[in-house]
Amino acid sequence: MQLELSRRGIPYQITSGIRFFEQAHIKDVTAFIRCIANPRDEVAFKRMVKLLPGVGNRSAENLWNAWERSLHERGEITSWAERLLVMNVSARAKKLGSS
Repeated sequence: MQLELSRRGIPYQITSGIRFFEQAHIKDVTAFIRCIANPRDEVAFKRMVKLLPGVGNRSAENLWNAWERSLHERGEITSWAERLLVMNVSARAKKLGSS
């Protein structure tokens, strides 16, 4: 991770050694960054969507399949929002996400 941040010119400061990158919230943030850098990163995508209320392993898998289909259907990303809006999530996730 440190090497990648350095390579991309992203400033960072290590505050607690290797364990810093093992913390859940750091992994969550890096999942967002990885997904933006590579929309075909399945692991990062699933970690990111599982942060949504009511989204577990099965929903994350379904969302990944829909996301992957959208990448193949429309080529490279033109609008993240457009792709995400057409994806189906459970009624529970929609209800929890809107409150």
